[in-house]
Amino acid sequence: MNSDSSGRFLFARELPKQIVIFILSLPVMGFGIWLMLQYMIAEGAITLAAFPVAFAIAGTVYFGAAAALGWGVTVYLTFRYLFEMTPGFATAYAVLYFLAVLLAALLLRRNGFRNLLQTPVRSLVLWYLIVGLAFPVLTSAIGVPLLAAGGGTIDSAQFVLLFTANFISDSFSPVSLGLALCAVLAWIMEKPEPVREAGNWYRFEQALWLFLCALAILAVVGFGDVWASNSIREIAPAFFLLLVWAALRFSMVFALIAAAAVGLVVTSCYAFGLGGSPVPETTRDAIDVYTNLLAMTVLAQVSSAMTLQRARDHQRAMRAELDRANLKRYFSPRLVEDLLSRSESVDHTRSQRVVVMFVDIVGFTSIAEQQTPEETISMLREFDTEIEEEIFRNSGVVDKYIGDGVMAAFGLPQVGDADVASALRCARGMVDRTAKLAEQRKRRGKTPFSIGVGLHVGHVVAGNVGSERNLSFTVIGDAVNTASRLESLSRSLKASIVVSEIVIEAVRHEAPDEKASLLDGFKKIGETTVKGRADPVNVWVLPLDNY
Repeated sequence: MNSDSSGRFLFARELPKQIVIFILSLPVMGFGIWLMLQYMIAEGAITLAAFPVAFAIAGTVYFGAAAALGWGVTVYLTFRYLFEMTPGFATAYAVLYFLAVLLAALLLRRNGFRNLLQTPVRSLVLWYLIVGLAFPVLTSAIGVPLLAAGGGTIDSAQFVLLFTANFISDSFSPVSLGLALCAVLAWIMEKPEPVREAGNWYRFEQALWLFLCALAILAVVGFGDVWASNSIREIAPAFFLLLVWAALRFSMVFALIAAAAVGLVVTSCYAFGLGGSPVPETTRDAIDVYTNLLAMTVLAQVSSAMTLQRARDHQRAMRAELDRANLKRYFSPRLVEDLLSRSESVDHTRSQRVVVMFVDIVGFTSIAEQQTPEETISMLREFDTEIEEEIFRNSGVVDKYIGDGVMAAFGLPQVGDADVASALRCARGMVDRTAKLAEQRKRRGKTPFSIGVGLHVGHVVAGNVGSERNLSFTVIGDAVNTASRLESLSRSLKASIVVSEIVIEAVRHEAPDEKASLLDGFKKIGETTVKGRADPVNVWVLPLDNY
């Protein structure tokens, strides 16, 4: 978590917003306390009171420290005025739960828990360790002695049993309801990816089931006395079927809400004796109920998280393969692996120095008129294959295929020490390959062809352009226009390669040991007017008679 988010979390930023969150959190926490007072069971050690802890932790994780402060204030008011504890003990208990919730939320945020739906298994383990284990150990180890010292327990209560009861209570509620609340908040706050029309129904279905589960939870409170007409044991198989079906829905949000709803219903039935369910007579009996419910809840959560994780991993694998395929359109296989290992993407827009090359078949129109369309396509495929291999062999990037021509760039995605030399080496290699293709065509009785190459170096903007449906990686800038114009001069200058003087100077600097062979046969034409440029360009050419 960066310093900016830490500041907002601890009131340093957006103070008015945090005040509103604090005020709104008080009635929410108060509702949880009301549940405790209405439905206290089993000597008062295990109650539905732990559910406001779930609200507090989820609220603090997603809305900041104001929610934890609201919980602390609610705890103080409850223990001071309802349980009639002394101000000192009530304050100590409030501070304990405030700090425990705040610490748990901070640890969760710092470790990336808010990526719950993107890394479900990791987030689930993180929640179990911090909220399901560390948090209840802290509140039980300190809170139970405080509760006993402040007169909040009966004299005959056993400390170990009280500790165990408090631990299960403080762990079960956040693990069941708290995690479900976090999943809902993550689902609401997550930026939805563009979906097809069929996908909109799926989101609607998720929202509908969340509403029904929330309605079931509220029904426990409003209609608890008539909730079940049969024993909870008789309807338990239906709950298990619900959890299994939820886990297979590929929706972790739905599965967690379903698990929390089932836990609330079962807990309520056992707590209040609804539908003939036996009421736990002792804390030990209540612990057995909670332990079984916790095991069932964790099983449902883990299965749903693993199902979602597999789906996410499959999506990431497909996305990685698509990225690999997309990169292969532009870069050599060696460079693709290097880019993927360094997690770079051509989608990142950048401005940098690049060598731009244009290659075009001379006299393509007249040659195409002498051939069938199938023969023309076959010729182009053969030509493009040779040109692409030469570009990749020299660490170049295929920008695009333009009819009977190719646009390439050298120095992407990172500028190298010898990009210009590589580009010129590539240009000469292309001319050699084309000469061999021409000989092969002559032997087959086909019209041979030659190419014109234009090279220029300069700063460009590189990135994906086009619509969302049809993006294409390319480079844009004056260097691109100049290279294109130089290639078009190859006809009138009767040259196979036309370059700007800046290319010649760069080759001399980058490859002093190789400059003799790379620049062999080049002749200086001098300043030449290039269409689209106000200033002339010093041009060098490799004449056709050199091949």
